[in-house]
Amino acid sequence: MHLGANVEHEATKDGKYDDSHREDESETLSDIDGEEVDDLYIHDEEGKHIKKMLWEIANREYLEEQAAKEAAAAANKKAFEAKFENCSEDILAARDFAASSTEAVAKSR
Repeated sequence: MHLGANVEHEATKDGKYDDSHREDESETLSDIDGEEVDDLYIHDEEGKHIKKMLWEIANREYLEEQAAKEAAAAANKKAFEAKFENCSEDILAARDFAASSTEAVAKSR
């Protein structure tokens, strides 16, 4: 399928661009049939739901990996916070200072 928007200009010897090879836009769009448009551009809610389900099936492994990463991050955060559950105010203040310092360094980059 050829669309006029993807036409590259070719420079002539004098440095000017030759557009003589470009097709009329109506000709380039006429080769797109209604079925192709329906396949690519479904805008109703049922169509969006179907496309979402198909994407999730096709990308199930990726979604499972992402869910595992999120679960591991949540578990690590919970374990980290548990370490500071019964500690002194000085240790809590040091932890907060370290976190704010890290955040400030990240913002400065």
